[in-house]
Amino acid sequence: MGTTQMRGGSRCCVVGHGFNGNGRFRLADRMDLGRPGMRLMLASDLRRAKGSSKPMQNRRRNRVVIIVVVIVVFVVLAGLGFWLVQGGSRGATSADPSASPTAAATITSTPGTTPGGTHTATPTPTATATPTASAAPAIGAVTPFITSATWDAASSAISVSALIPEIAESGGTCTATATLGQTQVSGTAVSSASAASTDCGQLSVSSASLTTGSWQVVVSYSSATSAGESAATIVEIP
Repeated sequence: MGTTQMRGGSRCCVVGHGFNGNGRFRLADRMDLGRPGMRLMLASDLRRAKGSSKPMQNRRRNRVVIIVVVIVVFVVLAGLGFWLVQGGSRGATSADPSASPTAAATITSTPGTTPGGTHTATPTPTATATPTASAAPAIGAVTPFITSATWDAASSAISVSALIPEIAESGGTCTATATLGQTQVSGTAVSSASAASTDCGQLSVSSASLTTGSWQVVVSYSSATSAGESAATIVEIP
C-alpha cells in the first residue's frame, strides 16, 4: 500500500483492488488533513485506466501500416517502370536491319472508257532490264617471226616456216600471204605449242597465180587470246 501527498493537504493511499459484476476496480482512502476525522473512499474502474492507452497504440499501428503501404506502392511502381523500359528496348531491337525490300515487276492498269460507256483496263508496260553481254577477254599482241621463206619449184609453191616467240599455245591459226601487185595468195596451218613458243609448222602457198617476180610474204597469227603480224620478207620466183 502506498501513500501520496495531494494538493490542499490531503493524503491518499491505495487500500486495495476489488471485483464486482462489472469488472475490476481500485479502492483508495483519502484523508483530509485539514479536517481531522474526515475520510473519503474512492473507487476507480481499472478498465478505463487500461483503455486510456489504446488510442496511443492505435496511432502507432496506423503509422506503421501507412509506412508499409507507401513502401509497397513504391516497389510496385519501380518494377512496372523497369518492365516497360525493358519491353521497349526488346521491341526496338527485334526488327532485322539487314532485311531489304525485294523489287518486283508490276503492271498497272489505266482506266479507259469505251464508246458504250463501260470502263476498260489498259495495261501499262513496265521497263525490264536487259542483260548485257560480258566483256570479251583482252587480245594480246604478238609478232610472228618467219624463220624461212623459199620458192619450191618441185611443188610450184612458196614454202614458209614461222613461230611466235612470246607465247606457247596450240589451236591458233597461222596464215602466210604472198602479194605481188594486186595479186594475193594465202596458205594456213594450225599452230602447236613447243617448249617456249608457238610453232606454225610448214606453210605452203600455192596457186596458178604465182608468176615470176618478187613476192612479198607476211605471216599473221590469231587465237582466242593473241593476234599479230610478222614483218614482210621477199621471195623471188624465177
